[in-house]
Amino acid sequence: RGTNYPSLGIATGNAPVDQNYRIEDMQFPGVKGDAIRLTSGFINAHFDNLRFDAVGGFGIHSIAVPGAFAGSFSLDGFTYAANDPGALPAKGVVCVDNLTANSSNLGTVFINDGRIELGIPSVLPDPKWSVLVVKSLNRQPVSPMLTNLTVQDSSGSTTDALFRMERADGTSGGILCPVLRNVVLAGINKIFSGAMPNGVGGDQDNVPLPPGGKFVDAVLCRGMGDQA
Repeated sequence: RGTNYPSLGIATGNAPVDQNYRIEDMQFPGVKGDAIRLTSGFINAHFDNLRFDAVGGFGIHSIAVPGAFAGSFSLDGFTYAANDPGALPAKGVVCVDNLTANSSNLGTVFINDGRIELGIPSVLPDPKWSVLVVKSLNRQPVSPMLTNLTVQDSSGSTTDALFRMERADGTSGGILCPVLRNVVLAGINKIFSGAMPNGVGGDQDNVPLPPGGKFVDAVLCRGMGDQA
């Protein structure tokens, strides 16, 4: 464990995964980088009954290629636990990278039925850690939906969030309007990570967490001063 972790779990090839591509019933007990890397993104990719333990990168990291459009992605029935002091700082559960593809519509991202935990005090995740990170030049390249999730952070992080939109230079920006249903938060600090584009609205602390950290049914919009 720790120093013996591989640098990468599973990586796909030079074409977007398609034909209902699936990985099911697997545990990733320690990876220095990404547990699953979709090197050329996805057209139709679905993952069921997975467990991520001590993943230093992302649980699943999709890197879209030019031409990508209107795909479908789901992560369903999973556990994500960043709780090993020997691992690298965790970056997040899912990352969709649209910086190279620059697609206007990568499709849907569905994250469902999971427990997410950052579990060891003083072992902090990456400062940009989020459940879903979207890297893009476009305003909203994916349509995300999170349902039936619990997200608990006992690490003491003050920067963790549900969502992060990120530009090529690593700063945050853009628009993301996720749908949340039956999502329970404990110890998570923000809904959206970073500042709104062009400085509008300041830090995302102005999007308050709901009472008790529970979203029953909500649509949230972040960016350009619009939020609901």
